[in-house]
Amino acid sequence: MHHNSKCLQINYKFCVRASVLHQRIYARRSARQPTRRRVKRCHGRHLRQIARRQLARRQLARRQLARRQLARRQLARRQLARRQLARHQLARHQLACQLARHQLARRQPARRQLACR
Repeated sequence: MHHNSKCLQINYKFCVRASVLHQRIYARRSARQPTRRRVKRCHGRHLRQIARRQLARRQLARRQLARRQLARRQLARRQLARRQLARHQLARHQLACQLARHQLARRQPARRQLACR
């Protein structure tokens, strides 16, 4: 026994200087049957609060997803429009060039041959 046997007899668990023997006994006991953790019970209001928070989180997630999808769609639309415009401008340019060549050919045939060569 330790020198503080008096406090061991009263309540050895809470004594800072519990004997090594008692510590071993206590340790073995707790190892054999771990203490049951008390489950915290939720009251109605608390449950409702949790549910409300979850709902809010879900709604936020949905809104963010919708915003991302919208942004993606808008980007795709803009890219498509840009591509179409580029194609249109190219076609117009080619047509104009063709027309210019045609008119040039009608006006002076000699120069066209020079240009071709």
